[in-house]
Amino acid sequence: MFCPNCGNQIKGNASFCSNCGWSKKSDVSKKGILKIPKMQKVVLKTMIAVIGIVIFGLIIYNVSNPKGKVYEFNKINKVKSIMEYAKDKDFKDFKVDRFDTVKFGMYPQSDENNREPIEWIVLERQGEKVLLLSKYIIDCKCYNDELKYVTWENCTLRNWLNNDFYNTAFSSSEQNKILTTNIVNSDNSVCGTNGGNDTNDKMFCLSIEEIMRYFGNGTKEDYGYQLGKNVVTRGTNYAKAIDNGGLYVEDGNSKYWLRSPGRDQRYAAYVDYYFDSYGYLDRFGGVVDYRGCGGVRPALWVSY
Repeated sequence: MFCPNCGNQIKGNASFCSNCGWSKKSDVSKKGILKIPKMQKVVLKTMIAVIGIVIFGLIIYNVSNPKGKVYEFNKINKVKSIMEYAKDKDFKDFKVDRFDTVKFGMYPQSDENNREPIEWIVLERQGEKVLLLSKYIIDCKCYNDELKYVTWENCTLRNWLNNDFYNTAFSSSEQNKILTTNIVNSDNSVCGTNGGNDTNDKMFCLSIEEIMRYFGNGTKEDYGYQLGKNVVTRGTNYAKAIDNGGLYVEDGNSKYWLRSPGRDQRYAAYVDYYFDSYGYLDRFGGVVDYRGCGGVRPALWVSY
């Protein structure tokens, strides 16, 4: 046998260790309670210390990450592992983590001279693609540069998103991940305004139906629809500082365009906010060349 205290081999029927003096009788106290050899005590103390460090680390992580996961979409190891799990399980045991934050692309935010990672929130996950919506209002633009009857198909905002913004904000490798999506441009169901033809876009604004789907369950009104706090957001410093008519700001929040038409095709629907930070869907809309409610909050489908 081997000495449980020092590991030295004990030959024959010897009752003690010739190396450290350990005796078989020393393993049991006079009261019959098992004594723990010195080496086992060291191992036990080490294990307790390691467990304590792990628990402390988990507490610190949860305190510093109170609102869910943040993924670097350019380094998609975590997202990819989730998708592989979902694919293997056929979604039976998989729940979509809505409103998780994803960093993807670069665009001026603090000021016009510095491009910074754009933050997006996850609205939906389908198979190996996700629908992202910018977490903040990233720019200030008219729905259309000229006041006239116009639909999403022909407005200048759509052209800017799918050309200028798309080419400025994303590298060629990032552009390869952005899907061209068939965009349904429904009529305004309350005002009866024709939404125009469907389009194929890489970048787009959400519609009335989509904003209700992802942020709804509020109070219906004749032209409006009360939404939850999640739909309200603020503009970046860059968006608020643009000298083109100005992004209207109140209590830190701003309005932003939807792609759906308003009372007629000279108006476009937008998301407003109440003083207590609850969102409000304005179906009646604002005139298409008005920059005061011209916040741009783009959406896109990304595949990997």
